[in-house]
Amino acid sequence: MLTEILEELGFEVKIQFLSESSCNLIVNPRKSPIVAIMTHLDTVPGEIPVRVEGEKIYGRGACDAKGQIVTLIWALSEVKELNNVSIVFVGDEEEEGSGSLAYVNQYYPQNALILEPTSLKLADSAKGNLEVLIEFIGEEKHGAIPNESDAFSKFMEFLSSLKQRFSFRIISVHAGREDLYVTPSTCRVLIDITTNDWKKTYNELNEILAKYNARFEIVDFSNGWKTTGKLVDAFMDCMQKAGILPILETYPAWTDATRLAEKNIPAIIFGPGDLSVAHTHREYISLNEIAKARDVLVRFIKYAENEEIEAKVVFLSEH
Repeated sequence: MLTEILEELGFEVKIQFLSESSCNLIVNPRKSPIVAIMTHLDTVPGEIPVRVEGEKIYGRGACDAKGQIVTLIWALSEVKELNNVSIVFVGDEEEEGSGSLAYVNQYYPQNALILEPTSLKLADSAKGNLEVLIEFIGEEKHGAIPNESDAFSKFMEFLSSLKQRFSFRIISVHAGREDLYVTPSTCRVLIDITTNDWKKTYNELNEILAKYNARFEIVDFSNGWKTTGKLVDAFMDCMQKAGILPILETYPAWTDATRLAEKNIPAIIFGPGDLSVAHTHREYISLNEIAKARDVLVRFIKYAENEEIEAKVVFLSEH
């Protein structure tokens, strides 16, 4: 359906297959475009009943990233023609990020704009992370007996040490069985630690965990990065001309922008929607924000079609 809409607008669309069930859609599929404007097709699993309240639409993927897709289509309906700019709808962002990697490996854009919910702020940088799965092993006892050597108690002690060293989020915790009424012998925890240098953080975490004889494995990792140069300045100018106060921020989550930055492709992040409600049952998108983002994109696409854009990536782990 999306392919048909894009073709009805007069654009060439190429399908880049990732698997039997996933693909990228590339509008103006040319090598090394000055800018690739990218968002993703997939959402996290689960359904949320769609409802409309005023100018807000609620539902799974409303801002992450269906609202970004609508913004792009609306902007394309006004631009009409693309030469130096490619539009990329990637698959598999929420899992492995294979869509952006496949696109970059084949087309290698000079710069990139990634559409994600930023509440209409511009992210010229992103934090890195170290996501780890940790298993604590402890002694189980009857639930009525005080026990500081069970797995969950070890986890709580570890948590106290971690809070003194890092900023982190606990994604999941699994411990114990309700039917046995014993303190848990194992506790598995998925933790995402914010860091600009994941290797340094890994070494520090390893030292802390050695005290608890815990096993752990790395699930995901990335270093922090920052884009500097004309890409940032030009986009801020487009925001201002569209009536949006240009506010810079550091994006707190992994996006396809990090995948591009790792390939030394300068990237920025912008879009309608509030990241804090993405993936939750409260997820929504503001139609007013979509309209404002559309105005910025139209200006930026027209600019990128006619100007050279120089920028560079700086990795924060090196500073």
